[in-house]
Amino acid sequence: MKYVKQVKAKLYFERGIPLRLRSVAGKANFSRPLRLDAATATEQQVLEARIEAQRMYDLYLKTLENTSADAYADNEIEALAADVLRRNKATAGQYAPHMLGPKLQENDPDLTELPQVLTGQDHATLAVPEYLNQYLRWHQDGDLDQEGKLTRSLTAQEEAVIRAWEAVQKVSTKKPRTLYKCWDEYLIWRGEDVNTRVGKRSNGRWKKFARHMPDVVLNDDTPKALEQALDTFQEAEQHKGNKISSIQRDTNEFIACFNWINQEYRLNWRPVKSKLSASKKTQNEETKQKLTLTRDEQAQLLTSALEANTPLAAALLLLFQAGGMATEIARLRVEEDLWLNHEYPFVAFLGGWNRATKNEERPRYIPVVFGLELIRDKLPAAIELLAKQSEPSQTLTQELQKMLLPASKQRHFTSHCLRHTFRLNAQNVLANSMATMAIAGWSGEKTNKIAMQYGAEGFSHSESLRALHQEQRKIFAHLIKQEQEYKGDNSNVLPFSGDKK
Repeated sequence: MKYVKQVKAKLYFERGIPLRLRSVAGKANFSRPLRLDAATATEQQVLEARIEAQRMYDLYLKTLENTSADAYADNEIEALAADVLRRNKATAGQYAPHMLGPKLQENDPDLTELPQVLTGQDHATLAVPEYLNQYLRWHQDGDLDQEGKLTRSLTAQEEAVIRAWEAVQKVSTKKPRTLYKCWDEYLIWRGEDVNTRVGKRSNGRWKKFARHMPDVVLNDDTPKALEQALDTFQEAEQHKGNKISSIQRDTNEFIACFNWINQEYRLNWRPVKSKLSASKKTQNEETKQKLTLTRDEQAQLLTSALEANTPLAAALLLLFQAGGMATEIARLRVEEDLWLNHEYPFVAFLGGWNRATKNEERPRYIPVVFGLELIRDKLPAAIELLAKQSEPSQTLTQELQKMLLPASKQRHFTSHCLRHTFRLNAQNVLANSMATMAIAGWSGEKTNKIAMQYGAEGFSHSESLRALHQEQRKIFAHLIKQEQEYKGDNSNVLPFSGDKK
């Protein structure tokens, strides 16, 4: 399994730290024991342990990238603190007041010769040596004032060390597991930040459901209560006039959370089911026609982009060929994902450092068959620009509407229209359905899952890349021909010379 290796009889998670962060980390790889025996561990156990290790890897990278603890949710800091305890083989409450006494010190051969009885803080400092080490480092670096107080804000890792030091001294109280708390944990497991657009939308949907389902302690009766709450939620949404498909989409997200809770905490629940069928449509519900670009509008977009020669123009041309989303371009890594000097140029849409993709089919490789020079020159700047935008899709939508004037005054084009147009182009030329699903990342195609196992380097030498390039050229043959004509016309224009012969 990827990123899992065997050392002697034990399994470990090991993954390389990005080059840009290695100088900060002081090492090349992140390693974490999975606490499983290679001979007896099942595939499911390894997968679950790998998911948790990947979560800690993502948190570790975030620690390196952000200096302030304010960039983290409280439960993320707690997760880092738990990792500090794990590394030191310490546990919460290990040196709580009721655990202290002469016998504790007598049973430790390293402490029997000490003249005085150690306090809880003394034991905690020995259990979490990073606590004293970071205090000494603050003193050496001049980060303490005359009263011994820190003159700057704590980093996330420093805050985690302090919490770990405090945790070993506190009485460990196991709080009952509640539904709302599990939803927060589910979002963390999915890698969603509640401060982003996606995270806010997910939380907004949950709040609508929470009006019908109070925060309860999880038990064997919870599945029945959840199904009753789903029924009332669906009825309320239908009464508002919302589409069945939209309600079902929200319901599926909640059910996915409930299934995760059941699996994560081994609750042995029966499956939570929805009685609403996505295939049912009300008599008044009509299928909305998806907006696509005509051939003339596609030609106008290409010409406008080539003439503009800007980062956003490059992003739009790549977005068109990917059938993709603006956020996918914003997550691209310039050094790892852009293979634009290859014999068959392509871009790897892998979800960035955090592998943030909508589903397992969405990571993919995009053949670039037109606008190559523009994309090669301007895409790095576009990635940097869009990565700073809170709404990258809105930025590209505005640029698209400018390029499609005056048609955009009557038809409200969005950047997502390019994805619909990609599919229509593929259908019109009877392109291979497996290839189009692999390029655009539509569900149902296994090619991307297989390709991801080899990475961009391996894929660059595969026959699949050549096959995808052939289908991509078939889908966009009209724009490839137009670009050739555009370049030919421009090359035939001679510069004016004032000298006459």
